Amino acid sequence: SALGHDIYMATRRYDVGAVNYPKIDYDNRWTEDGSTNEYPRFTLRDSNKNFRRPSEYFVMEADFLRLKNLTVGYTLPKSWIQKIQIEKIRVYAAFENLLTFTKYPGLETEIGGEPLNLGIDQGIYPQAKVVMGGLNITF
Repeated sequence: SALGHDIYMATRRYDVGAVNYPKIDYDNRWTEDGSTNEYPRFTLRDSNKNFRRPSEYFVMEADFLRLKNLTVGYTLPKSWIQKIQIEKIRVYAAFENLLTFTKYPGLETEIGGEPLNLGIDQGIYPQAKVVMGGLNITF
């Protein structure tokens, strides 16, 4: 988890034709007089330089809480397995990156990178959710 965590969202850049914007950014963009001013208009020309100049438009609060690892298991009672001459059977499931709670609209809140790029979201892929299952048998 991280609190007080801000990310510079570099995916909000001027080459709008090559970027996948979050739907909310696109839907709430400026389109004409009287429309929302929450997000600048999308244009490759960018005559106002809205996407070329660093500003607080790019800095997003990215607090998050993540359930990183969870393993659940069940050992079958000996009375169930003694007839098949097995000492112990344990069934389990393990999960990685199971849940993430955040309001950050980007794909990933845990931004790493090189020392000069720390805290800059350049559109990295989110951490994969992994589900594993297993069976431990002791004879």
